[in-house]
Parts: sequence; structure tokens; C-alpha cells
Amino acid sequence: MLSSLVSRSLLQAAYLAALLVILLVLKTHPDPFWRVLYLLLLPPLLLLARFAPSARNRAGCAGAAALLLLGGGLISPMPVDAIESGFLLLPLLYLMLYPGRWPAPVLALLLVLSYWIHSPAGDHAELLEDALELLVITGFATVMSHYYLRTRQQMEDYRKDSLTDYLTRLPNRQAYATALHQLDALPPEARQQHALLLVDLDNFKRINDLYGHQHGDLLLRQFAQRLEVLPAGRAYRIGGDEFAVLLPSGGAASATELARFVQTASRAPYQLLNRQLESSVSIGVAQCDAHCQHSSLLARNADLALYQAKALGKNETVHYHPALLGARELQDRLERDLLPALAAGQFFLLYQPQVDLRTLRITGAEALVRWRHPELGLISPGRFIALAESTRQIIPLGAWVLEQACRQARSWAQAGVTLKLSVNISPVQLEQEQMLDGIRKALRDAALAPQQLQVEITETSMVADLDNVQPALQRLRSEGVQVAVDDFGVAYSSLSQLTRLPLDVLKIDKSFVDHCHENQPARMLVRTIIQLAHNLQLGVVAEGVEQEAQRQVLLEEGCGFAQGYLFHRPLEAAALGELLRQQQGLPEA
Repeated sequence: MLSSLVSRSLLQAAYLAALLVILLVLKTHPDPFWRVLYLLLLPPLLLLARFAPSARNRAGCAGAAALLLLGGGLISPMPVDAIESGFLLLPLLYLMLYPGRWPAPVLALLLVLSYWIHSPAGDHAELLEDALELLVITGFATVMSHYYLRTRQQMEDYRKDSLTDYLTRLPNRQAYATALHQLDALPPEARQQHALLLVDLDNFKRINDLYGHQHGDLLLRQFAQRLEVLPAGRAYRIGGDEFAVLLPSGGAASATELARFVQTASRAPYQLLNRQLESSVSIGVAQCDAHCQHSSLLARNADLALYQAKALGKNETVHYHPALLGARELQDRLERDLLPALAAGQFFLLYQPQVDLRTLRITGAEALVRWRHPELGLISPGRFIALAESTRQIIPLGAWVLEQACRQARSWAQAGVTLKLSVNISPVQLEQEQMLDGIRKALRDAALAPQQLQVEITETSMVADLDNVQPALQRLRSEGVQVAVDDFGVAYSSLSQLTRLPLDVLKIDKSFVDHCHENQPARMLVRTIIQLAHNLQLGVVAEGVEQEAQRQVLLEEGCGFAQGYLFHRPLEAAALGELLRQQQGLPEA
């Protein structure tokens, strides 16, 4: 920036010096009228041609000065000896006004012609020599300045491209890093006015997986166009479906308003080829304060807030507060401790019974994994399952759960107690080609009949990769393993997708059961799911039943089985085994 300022100053000084030399030459004009006319009109015209604020005014003054010089050359030319030292600078002045363009060489040619007309024959040789010198120098300078400017423009274009995201045309991650670096150069008082918003598209992965990358790219472009019209701040695409907005001033109130604007803009429908789809965003907001000594802290705080917003679900905005740092540090510790926890025997299984809603007899159970940390105590599955999936530790953990559950089912069977055991399969496990082999191995090692195992797969993971999931589930069913759809109704599957899947059981999500006894719309949803399952000849299990009134509604609507705290909490294997023995009238072990 400093070098550019110095270059402009030197160019302006050269322009003024050249103008002064030309005026000194014109001062020697033999005709008093033209001498006064030149000295009165030419300086302001050429000064305005360089420094007038309007481009139109600059061009007009440059043209008037050229006409004045050409008119003087035609009407009252100066002697050749007088002009050869000064008039060489005239085209160079225009070259400074219009670098690399036609006015300078054209003016040089016209000046030569205007003087050639009136010059005596004896002066032609000297004039020709001066003219050639003038034209060659002007032409060479014009060509060189043209290529210099073109090279400089190409370099500027390359620089802009390197700072621009190719897909959305927003500033990219490098531009974002540059902006944060510039923020660090500000005084502390000015820096404290800044805020940073990190924005993540909630449904991008689902749209990308379901409809393809072309739809995903269109979603990113259309969302970026909405960020280009922000009322304040500058937006950047910093990777994948993540964007940043740097707000230079306004404080927390302006950051909140801007986050609300982005939330509202994101929820408008997107026209993606022949589909109209919707999405929302999660936003993390951080504000520079007295403790924010470096932009890296601002970025970290916004990232922590975004992490919390995504953990809360979709369409959330979270402002950074210090407690988030402690929560993230705990999450990082759990991630570090997750891998050795399996080898250290810190995981164990509980079993939640599934009952017949009419007789309340236990007919099956769902295996639920728990983590007993040696220092932190019992860790909720909500804390570590998503973490295990994101780090892919769910693959060995899921294999362990399957093996332990099959062994426990075989142990009960040997004691004379049989029931169907359900095991959850993660979407990450579904991606593995070896998943089917792992289930076969677990059944073979435990000597368990496939008919005693039921795998539960969430509706979301099924529809996200239908073409790959369908044949894997079909092979499972062909070997006798039942397939249940967990949390049915919370995803976006269509009836056509549902009928393509090889299923045995629909499990009604707890969110529908919670209010089925309180309001009619919730009851209608439960009724619709139960009737759909019956029409497709599928079994139905209601999850999360906690009140007798809910049980009565489910019975009336035709639901046969359920699980929940109304009947049994998750139990250890020994406790469930004892219940089953009592139910079947077997003696105590």
C-alpha cells in the first residue's frame, strides 16, 4: 500500500515537471497572442485533465488542450529548434493520462503533421528527424505501458481469483484469514467493535446425499447470493457448507440483528433445478472484548458457539460465553478417552424390555450401550454416541455391542429364556462393506439363531443412502434377521421409499407418543403411522411410553407393543433375566 502511494506521488511529480518544461518552451512563442493563449489556457486544462474528480471532465479538458496545441501548430507554428526540446514531452503527458492507449501516439502524429504543413522545405530533414524520434519514443512507451498494465491487471485478476471461492464467488478462506490478520493490526479500541458470525447450512449434507452434488452446489450458490446483500459486514465461504461474516462495528446488538437476518434469509425456499427445497442455518456468534487480544481467539470463540448451536439442533443461534470453552474441553477429553475406553472395559450394556400392550408380558428387549468413565462417572449416550460416529469409533464399538448382545441372548436361551433382542446400527456402520459379515460373525460366535436378532436403523440413515442400504438389509432378512425402522416419522422419507425397503417393524418415535393422549393432531399422527404399518404388514412398537393414558391411546389405535419407563427402565442383564424367569415360571438361577 505504501509503495503504491509512493508510485502515484512520483508519477504526479513527473507530470507537473513535464508540464512546467512545456510551458517554458511555449513562453518563447514569437506570436504574443498565442503565447498568452497558451500560458492562460494550457496549464488549467492539463491540470484538470489530470486531477479533476470526474472522468468526463478529465477527458474533456484533455481533448481541449490537444485541440489548442494542434490549432496553434496549424495557425502559428513555432520554430523547429524551439519545439524539439519540449514537444517530445507532450505525448508523454498524454501517455500518463491514458497509459497504454491511443491518445498519446495519435497526438504525436498530429503534432508532426501540423508543423510539417507550414515548415520550409529546408527544415523538412530536421523536422523529419525530430518527428521520427517523437513517434518512435511515443510508440515504444505506449506499447510498453500497454503490456505493463495488462500484466499488472492479470496479476490483480490472479490475486482476486486466489481470494475468491470458485463456486460461490464470495471471498474464500484465504481472504478470511487476511481479514483476521488485518483485524489484529487495529488498535485494541477499534478491534473491540468487531464481531464474527460462523454460519453452517443445516441440511446441506442431506440434500447433497439425496439429490446429488449438482443440487448441493446450487444450494451453496443461492445461499451465497443471499449473503451478498447483508445489511452490514462481509461474508466469506471458508469451506464446505460453512460461511463466516465479519462485522466491523456495531457491537453485540448489531451482531444479533445480523444473525437474525441470516436466519430469515436462509429459510426462504431454494429452487434447485426442478425441486424447491428448504434449509436453515446454525450460527455461532463471538464478539471482540477486552480479553480478545488476537483474532484467533475470536475465531475460536465463534467456532465454540457454532458447535453448541449445532448440538442444540437446527436453526439455532448461540452467542459465545466462557462456559462453552469448558464444555468443549470436556468434549475433547471424551474424544481422547473414547478409544482406550473400549479396551479398558468401560462400556457395558443395559436392556430395555419391550412389552405386549395388552398383557404387559415382556416379548423383547433393546440393547443400550452405556459408558462408565473412571473419573467422570456415567456418561450419557447423547454425549458419546455422536462423538463416536464423528470419529468413526462407532465401528469397533458397534461391533462390540453386537457381539455382547448376541452372547447375552444365547446365555438367556441356554437358561430356558428366549426373547427377540434389538441392536441399534449406526449410519457409519451401514457405510461399511463388512457390516453384514460382522453380524454373521457375531451370530456364529454366539451360536445364536438369526431369528432372535433384530437390527434397528434410523429412518434418516435409511433414506440418505437408499440404494446401498436396500440390498444390505435384504441380505440380512434373507438370513432370518429382522429389520426395524427406529424413530419413524422424524425424517423425510416418502411412501415410495418406505415400500422399497425390506422391513419388519416400525418404531413410533417418542416425540409422537408424548402428546398422543393430550391433543387430537398428535393422536392422528400416531393413528396414521399404526395404520400405515398394518397396511404394509409390519409390526409396530411405540417408544418412550411413560403414562397409562398413552398406553390406552396406543391400545385403542391398534398398537401391539411398546417400551418405556411406564413398564421398565433399562435393566442390567441379570435383572432382566430374573424378570424373564419369573414370567415363564422358571426357578431362580
